Amino acid sequence: MPLLRLLLALLLVVPAAAQDAGAELPNAPKPIKRTPPRMPEWALIYEQPGEAVVRLIIDETGATFEPTLIAEYPRGKKFGEEALASVRTYKFEPGKPGTYKVTVKFNIQNVPRVQPKEGQTFDGVIPVAPPPTEPTKPIYPLMAQEKPMEGTVQLLVEIEDGSIERGGVVESGDVSNVFGDVAFNAAVNWRFPDTKDGHYLVEVPFTIERLKAGEYATTPRAPR
Repeated sequence: MPLLRLLLALLLVVPAAAQDAGAELPNAPKPIKRTPPRMPEWALIYEQPGEAVVRLIIDETGATFEPTLIAEYPRGKKFGEEALASVRTYKFEPGKPGTYKVTVKFNIQNVPRVQPKEGQTFDGVIPVAPPPTEPTKPIYPLMAQEKPMEGTVQLLVEIEDGSIERGGVVESGDVSNVFGDVAFNAAVNWRFPDTKDGHYLVEVPFTIERLKAGEYATTPRAPR
């Protein structure tokens, strides 16, 4: 009987442990010391953002213990490995012990980001450009395909002779961080033949429905 009770206890404990790995945890406070994560070489070459979620224990002194990878996007591209290496260097304010989660983000921001002045937006002030002719397909980032994520990127650009000559991504949190560079890199090849020269907003939507319809490139391309 003792052996039977032990087996039953193990059967009950194992599923609970599996559930704990994905349980909702509070976000860790902002660290007072940390080493920024290193971008995996693959992500640098293909200009792909990533994200990893790490569970960690913080003791009374603010030191961290037992960092454990909960999730990474995209999977198998070393974002989790680099996130764990970074989190092991974290130091927090003393006095807030507990088990927390940390989301480590890996962003590519080669394209300039632009921000409206405080209390203002570009909408209504700068006209939205008309649809381009034969637009190059943007890449749908692997992380956004796996999570999945959607959003609309706004680009503030200057159009001359029907082409985008210069511009940047309108800053909008995760949307601009994840989709911004691929949106801009596609849009610079678009043509607007009947558009007067001037400044415009170019809107680039990313939706799962359009992804399934084949309106995006699904495999990242290495820059030339």
